[in-house]
Formats: sequence, C-alpha cells, structure tokens
Amino acid sequence: GVVCISGKLSSYSTKAAAKKILEEKGFIVKSSLTKDVNILVNESGIDSAKTQKAQERGITITTNLKDLIN
Repeated sequence: GVVCISGKLSSYSTKAAAKKILEEKGFIVKSSLTKDVNILVNESGIDSAKTQKAQERGITITTNLKDLIN
C-alpha cells in the first residue's frame, strides 16, 4: 500500500520512525496525498485538509498506525 501520514502521531515519537517501520513492512510512504496514496494515517483525530480530501477520494483512513503494521 501507499501511505500518507497526517498530523501528529501518538504511536511513534516521530514521523521518521513511523516511516522507517512502514517501509520495512513493504509500504511506500508519501509526504503528500498523491493519486497513488490508498491509506491515510490520522492519529490526531483532527479533520485536516488531507483527511477531508482522503474522505472525498474514498481513501482508507486509519487512526492507529500500529493496526496497519501488525
């Protein structure tokens, strides 16, 4: 899958740490919501512009990164 991380994370201390884990699990991590992104990680619960755009596009939104990688 192709993942975009939005906002602050609670499961990892930094986005860099989360990105490393995701890439080890075979995910591609993008910094912006490109056409190929199919999973948005939003642990803050805040409906950001990225989150709203993801909802419009029917992209899967997860609120816990650890659910995705386990």
